[in-house]
Amino acid sequence: GRPLKIIKGHTAGLRTARFAPDAAIMITTSRDGTARLWKNAAPTLTLSHPGEVHSADFDHAQRFVYTSSLAAPDDGATTRLWSASTGTLLAEVNGQASGPRGRVFSPKDSELVVAKGDGTVQFLLLPSMKVRLEVKVPVITKNRSRILHAHFDPTGQLVVARWKDGHEAF
Repeated sequence: GRPLKIIKGHTAGLRTARFAPDAAIMITTSRDGTARLWKNAAPTLTLSHPGEVHSADFDHAQRFVYTSSLAAPDDGATTRLWSASTGTLLAEVNGQASGPRGRVFSPKDSELVVAKGDGTVQFLLLPSMKVRLEVKVPVITKNRSRILHAHFDPTGQLVVARWKDGHEAF
């Protein structure tokens, strides 16, 4: 087939693209230090970071968008929480050792979970991004050097963390 629409606006390569739950809006991240929200292939908001933006996603109710970037490896990742409708920056967490991946909204959109590279999973309250809970996941094998992702079960009661080597823990 052929593309239905082509989006233009980033000045460097794209990293990710995600649709909002209602599929009416899309967010893209780029090496140019921005995330952009799009409606009908037209940019509606630009969200800026000091470095390459690696990941972004909408909460289930489409009130919030998180973006995550890495300006320099020694600085750690920066995660920002934005209003999805206005692009207003609501909160920011800097210096996360996890790198820019491994964030997910809880099913009720009350928390953002951050899977950190040091084996820690943080639960950040929304919209303040204050740490509610931090859990150090026990290392079972010495190969587990970095947690890549964390995901909630549909009830929001369990979280699974997945390591770079493919192992998972609840």
